[in-house]
Amino acid sequence: MRRQRGDRVRLSCPPVPGCRCRIRGLGRDAALAERLSRMGILPGMALEVTRVAPLGGTVELAVDPGQRLALRSGELAALDCEPLVLPLSHARLFGDRPLRVRGFAGGRALRIRMGARGLQPGTVLRLLDGASSAPRMVLAGGDPLTLGRGEARRVLVEPADAH
Repeated sequence: MRRQRGDRVRLSCPPVPGCRCRIRGLGRDAALAERLSRMGILPGMALEVTRVAPLGGTVELAVDPGQRLALRSGELAALDCEPLVLPLSHARLFGDRPLRVRGFAGGRALRIRMGARGLQPGTVLRLLDGASSAPRMVLAGGDPLTLGRGEARRVLVEPADAH
């Protein structure tokens, strides 16, 4: 299914540090929506995943005015969100739009490895096969590139027309 700009999607992808979304709604569960609003999570706010517990049960989030909080992954999945920054492995949620590399969810070795393959922050690319978790893409210079699943989860992208 193709997603158009502004579509609402559940943040159902596995949380990865650096992922960002804008909250459109607090979900259908009224009790959970009330609890989240009391915590200061409101529609229109941007959330960024900062850390994920080792088994993925709890996710630490940075919320826009500098607040940090932790949510269970089920609570996070209940939110109605518009993705802003996602791992390349989930970039199909942006549709067929050109993408820009925002950053990497990893250390120096990952940045060096990705730089050697032509990926660095600001690189514009177009997905050839977004249905796979190991995406094939074409970089702005026309060079084809395929990444493995683990690498694709650690490359953070945003729509090239963002900002």
